[in-house]
Amino acid sequence: MFKVPIDMPLLVELAKKVEVGLYSINGFYHQQPAKNGLYFGFGAIETLDIDIALDRLRDILQQVA
Repeated sequence: MFKVPIDMPLLVELAKKVEVGLYSINGFYHQQPAKNGLYFGFGAIETLDIDIALDRLRDILQQVA
């Protein structure tokens, strides 16, 4: 969850450009207002690449925050 508003479509698009899969949680809300957050997984990534992906995510978040 984000404490401040984030442009989610921009965040997801920037992540795709650096090969990081991010997904907004907005579509998971049915009867409640959607919260601004995301989920991501490491199921198809080598263990040694996780830190690299997190560094990329940090850099992207710094750009959009």
